[in-house]
Amino acid sequence: MAKFFSRDVRVFFDGYDPSPQTVRYDLGIEQGALEVTAFGDAGERVIAGVKTATFEWAALFDDVSTALDAANTLIGNGTARVLMVLIGTGTGARAFAGTAFMLAQKEEAHISELVRMEAAFRSDQAWDVAVHYGPKAVLPPGTNSGSIDNTAASTAGGTVYFIIHSATTATGTALLQDSADGITFATLGTALIVYSGTGPISTVGTYAGTIRRYTRVLNVAGSTGTITITAALKRS
Repeated sequence: MAKFFSRDVRVFFDGYDPSPQTVRYDLGIEQGALEVTAFGDAGERVIAGVKTATFEWAALFDDVSTALDAANTLIGNGTARVLMVLIGTGTGARAFAGTAFMLAQKEEAHISELVRMEAAFRSDQAWDVAVHYGPKAVLPPGTNSGSIDNTAASTAGGTVYFIIHSATTATGTALLQDSADGITFATLGTALIVYSGTGPISTVGTYAGTIRRYTRVLNVAGSTGTITITAALKRS
């Protein structure tokens, strides 16, 4: 049985990386009992029988550009963003991934203590229990993340979550590939992430049909720069 210390946990929300400041997080999987009503809004979707999820996070305050303090403009935003929690830093380790809304953010301080901050999120889907391809993998053009051996093919498709944290004056494409033998890989479906410039970007791709035993993320050879990327795959 694998055991992990909290130092092996990474948290990513869209292009933000609050992992270095994190002191606590709580991830909850829930299921709504009520139907959507006219009083619902983008941050509070409830569908009976469909699992949703909550995520609460606390950290030491930090004003760097990748901290969640800088994400306050997303509070109440009607667009769900990719949220990932990675437990374990090696390729193939556990990931919880989904799309979520930031609902609230709070700073607090007590006498003679460091300033802390907290944030709350609501997922607009069930958490996908997935595997990831390494936190913030640095991929020059034509290189890949290294493959994950999923022990067998699956026939029900799956979902992949991409976050490109940064790129070096880049335009190009990152995509998911699969293989039957771990040697010869081919592009999986049509879902991919196209990036331009150096800013962060995230997306979700859905695949139907068979996903072969081995999978990896590729920064295609035609790309013009190196990317820093986090990706996770949930097989259905």
